[in-house]
Amino acid sequence: MGLGGFAHEFAAAGLPTALPDRAKLAKANIEICRRLWAGEKVSYRDDCFCFENVALKPRPEKRIPIWIGGGTAAACRRAVELGDGWMPARITLATFARRIDYLRELCRAAAKPMIATAVMPLTTIGNNLESALRGINRKLLFDEAQRLTAWVKPASEALSEVEAARGILLAGAPADIVRETRAYEESGADHIVYDLRLRYADWRQQLDLLGNEVLPALRP
Repeated sequence: MGLGGFAHEFAAAGLPTALPDRAKLAKANIEICRRLWAGEKVSYRDDCFCFENVALKPRPEKRIPIWIGGGTAAACRRAVELGDGWMPARITLATFARRIDYLRELCRAAAKPMIATAVMPLTTIGNNLESALRGINRKLLFDEAQRLTAWVKPASEALSEVEAARGILLAGAPADIVRETRAYEESGADHIVYDLRLRYADWRQQLDLLGNEVLPALRP
């Protein structure tokens, strides 16, 4: 659960669009869901919700974890305060590593175990890097890495666009995907979700490469 990436979507639903209001809405949703999942009959009233004596049946047999999305420091704070895990989507590897350090600090300060972590990079697999990137608008992705002010910027201007934006996009042969997955693991990721939205046209081929070549190389 995140705060949403586009304010106009909240406006279209008649909801507040400012980030503090969206953070308040996310917190309310988490509270309501957890109370319903626990079997409570819930009454709730605030600026967005108004209902009485609502119950969920059947209730879940097991506790449902809530993962908090977002790549900012504020998202990390929400994850430690409200969630069971933290999972940003597109994020540079350098930014992810810094956020992991911050999460550890937050968990220590809150006297709680380190929460679970995951990442969801865009992924494209081919026979080599050239074939994996064919038809991909790399400039758009790399420009995003420079535009987002909350992300870690490269210490050296000598770094190429690809190096500066490392982690947003996993691209190349299966061995390249394995190497970059390991880099996220070494930086503190417990889980990885391969986002294949750039390869819908050959979705099954991507799944075959992941299942037959990438995942076996990652499993002990």
